[in-house]
Amino acid sequence: NTKGFPSVDVSIRRSLDGLKANIIFTINEGPFVVFGKTVVTGNNRTKYSVIKREMLREENAPFDYSILRKEKQKLYKIGLFNDVNVEMLEGYDQAKDVLVSLHEANAGAVEFGLGYSDYEQYRGFLDVSYRNLWGMHHQASVRTELSSLERRLILQYYEPWFLNSATAL
Repeated sequence: NTKGFPSVDVSIRRSLDGLKANIIFTINEGPFVVFGKTVVTGNNRTKYSVIKREMLREENAPFDYSILRKEKQKLYKIGLFNDVNVEMLEGYDQAKDVLVSLHEANAGAVEFGLGYSDYEQYRGFLDVSYRNLWGMHHQASVRTELSSLERRLILQYYEPWFLNSATAL
């Protein structure tokens, strides 16, 4: 359990006596540490509130590397970032600040396709989507499908935090 003790020092002492070996491990947990402030960089288009709602830690909670790892996974999972780096900074007293460095991915996409079949003959589609409207991770897309038999227009909008609770994609 590493909660509150990110710095551990292990020393090993050994002695040999004929066919016997004695090994003694001495573990020093180091000072107790809590989470300090969070510094976020690289979110040029994404609002801080989108990043904040993915954070699991609270200021002054015992420091735990597993929480940092889970936060990093959550930030990757929302799909807005190519690169997420979370690291501990030097802090003050027993608090350690955390730096979250982000590199935003391209939020827009254009897809198209053309085809031919015996039944429909010519067919095609064009899809334009954007997954970070207003910097709030809202997603929208417009898709048009055309064939010799029909025309269709599909408009979609997705709010990942409808009524302040996470919805699955």
